Amino acid sequence: MPLAGLLRAQLLTVLICLYALVSYAQFPALTPKTPPIILKLDDQGKHKVVVDSLAAVYNPTDSVMKFKFKPASFDCSTTGKNTVNVVGFTNGGIEKTNSGALGYKSFGGLVYDQSGNLFSGDSGIGIMRKFEPNGHFSFFAGDGLPDARNGQGRSAGLGISSPGGMVCDSLGNLFFADSQNKLIRKLDKYGTVSTYAGTGQAFVKDGDAQSASFYYPGLLTMDKTGNMYVSEGTYNYIRKISPEGNVTTLRNKEGFIIAMEGSISGLSLDNQGNLYVCARRGPTVQDEVFVKKITPLGEVSIFFDPHTYSSQNNDFTTIYHAQPECTLFLPNGDLIYGGFGELTKVSKNGTATIIAGSRSVGGSVDGRGSAARFTLISYVTRDICGNFIVVDGNYIRKVTIDGLVTTLIGGLNPPVDEGNIGTNSCQVVSADVPVKVQSVPKFINTFSDLTLNDCANLANYTTKANTANNCPDNNVTVTQTPAPNSPVFNNVPVKVTLTATDTTGGTATTSFVVTARYSGSLPGRSVSVSASKTAICAGEPVTFTATLINPDANPNYQWLVNGFSVGSNQPTFSTGNLANGDVINCAVTTGNGCGIPNTGLPVAMSVDSLPVVTLAKQESVIAGSGVTLKPIVNGKVVNYLWSPAAGLNDINSPSPIASPNQTTTYTL
Repeated sequence: MPLAGLLRAQLLTVLICLYALVSYAQFPALTPKTPPIILKLDDQGKHKVVVDSLAAVYNPTDSVMKFKFKPASFDCSTTGKNTVNVVGFTNGGIEKTNSGALGYKSFGGLVYDQSGNLFSGDSGIGIMRKFEPNGHFSFFAGDGLPDARNGQGRSAGLGISSPGGMVCDSLGNLFFADSQNKLIRKLDKYGTVSTYAGTGQAFVKDGDAQSASFYYPGLLTMDKTGNMYVSEGTYNYIRKISPEGNVTTLRNKEGFIIAMEGSISGLSLDNQGNLYVCARRGPTVQDEVFVKKITPLGEVSIFFDPHTYSSQNNDFTTIYHAQPECTLFLPNGDLIYGGFGELTKVSKNGTATIIAGSRSVGGSVDGRGSAARFTLISYVTRDICGNFIVVDGNYIRKVTIDGLVTTLIGGLNPPVDEGNIGTNSCQVVSADVPVKVQSVPKFINTFSDLTLNDCANLANYTTKANTANNCPDNNVTVTQTPAPNSPVFNNVPVKVTLTATDTTGGTATTSFVVTARYSGSLPGRSVSVSASKTAICAGEPVTFTATLINPDANPNYQWLVNGFSVGSNQPTFSTGNLANGDVINCAVTTGNGCGIPNTGLPVAMSVDSLPVVTLAKQESVIAGSGVTLKPIVNGKVVNYLWSPAAGLNDINSPSPIASPNQTTTYTL
């Protein structure tokens, strides 16, 4: 192929690859920056983590990416090597959701793991679905039979309640209430289903996980220490399962079992471990919601009661008519619940606000605020982006903080094993980034430029440096460049730099100029510099000698290459690292170290580069004839030598004729 055509083909290949990248890589990405990544503490000994110092961000979606960091900050107690877990999340994608492609018979709860995967139970067919942030969904566990068989993935039996309690722990394990089989089941991140607690017998009995029993386990929630709370649907009790697997029935501080006056429709926890229980009194046409707060000490109080609440929209019948089906407690103290037609927020001061929907008009219509329509919100959770994800009839729908409602999943179509609904939901990417956290020293005192009279050696200025550190316990050492006692030439300013380094590797520098001024006449001695050879090949070693006339006792030698200090305090200097045109000299000071350096006449070097020989890898010749060897030689050449000599007419010729009797390898 002609060269021009080859270049066009290569260029075409690149363009095709770039087009594929733009068209199909719609998922965000975090790429850690090249190490080492240094995070420096501020004057208060703190550092707040930001993404720009850790990773490059690729966000092809149509919403802003937000970030969470673990740890989110550093201080003097966390200096040294660390790892920051960066989680980036964005609220949507360019691709449109194919929400109607996946049918559900009956939803059985929702939960997100820490990686942004959404798990949803279909209680109608005993299946647990997994929806990944990139839109891919699959049947993760369950074969459609509602028994209590443990096993791997599709070989297990699931009796998922509708709506069912589901919760994920920090390790990615999913727990769900198997109400039909009176068990709490566990589904690990690899798809293995096991029984977590319960005997399967239908009565309330406390004990360890293997001996305790549940009558009708329903909703689940988990605190940050791993305690799980379970609602009992018949008795309206609340059961607690400790991380060790001990099952108890929740009691108040007087020791009596806590029972709600109505059926429990929501369980939530705040960051302090307070449990919020939503229940409804009834049965009436206008069911009434109330929320009780239970502290870790068993103190029970009314958190929300419709008789005492205030409404921003002045619709005092909203709370009565919107039959509550679920609750979610937010870190800021707000309580979210859903029901017929509406998603409602109750603030911690008792003010109720409708986020989206309308009690008077039902249906399933996307839109913002009161323009959206819900049939019956039966379950609510929250994704990492802060959106509310709700079960509404046969659909999973997303409600943003400002009330925009979109349909993500669902429909009346037959269930599908696997597919993709698009990336319009919250997308999560993460990266573990190694960092080094450093404290930072500083110089307290300042250094002014100095003039040395009749002295041409630097003092040890590190002894005059006063330093501090933003982490007082970290020791600081100071070094000097050029080093103390280095010679200084007459009227030639020298920049002296002091560097403070602490135990974490943090540094600070300060610089000043030192100039020698010799007030008397120059000494009468002189220096003669000679070289073992001045014309060499590259890499060839050369020895230089400084000979003194009228020397003082114990002189100081400073060898210079192109004016820069090299070598040791010796009358000779050897090196094999010279380039063409390099100039070598030697400066000599008096024995007491305070004289003015004398220098000899500089020696200029002539350095020839080594020849570079390029030979054809192979030559062909018919037996009995010859071929001329034509090497390409770059550089100055004195003579040539070929080997072996057999078959060559002249082993010293740059282009001999080779007439070998057999295949031969020649070396030049």
